Amino acid sequence: MGATALDLAYVACGAVSAFVTASASRSFDFAGGYLLMKEAGGIITDMQGNELDSLELELKGTTSLLAAGKCRAPQKSPCPAETVISVGRLVVLQLIAGAIGGLIAAKKGRNALFWTLACFLFPLLIIIISFLPSRHPETPMKRCPQCLRRLDSDEDACRDCSGKKPIELVQCRACGSFVPEDTACPECGKKI
Repeated sequence: MGATALDLAYVACGAVSAFVTASASRSFDFAGGYLLMKEAGGIITDMQGNELDSLELELKGTTSLLAAGKCRAPQKSPCPAETVISVGRLVVLQLIAGAIGGLIAAKKGRNALFWTLACFLFPLLIIIISFLPSRHPETPMKRCPQCLRRLDSDEDACRDCSGKKPIELVQCRACGSFVPEDTACPECGKKI
């Protein structure tokens, strides 16, 4: 492959079973791979079969190499039935996460279908939907027309800018005309 130390590293990790180089390699070119082979339990020899245990790293010395990795038993693949069971459990957990996410979203006035699908695909989104604010206001919100500060229901004027509270118009159910809130309709006389 080019670098002798890299080739020996492939043999040491089991990616390649053996390595042979007929060309002479310098000892400092394969010293790192030699160490990896020894630590992994592999065998490294010269072309005559002499082990390189007593290798002296000389700058001018060269040698041809023959390396073999340690035999490893093949890994047992998981049983297909076990895989189906684990995938089935995952799908059931995702369905539960989707249902919980949809219920939380519906209670907060958000799109339940979107959040059901999103929590099915990404179950950790349940954390996000649980911290999102509700879209159902508990009390009708009124704002000052000048500074847009939220006004309480008992305030007549804004505390910040002294602006008057806006008049809320509601539609009369009997005749359909718009009248101020909490008054009687001037058309039909019914209290709103």
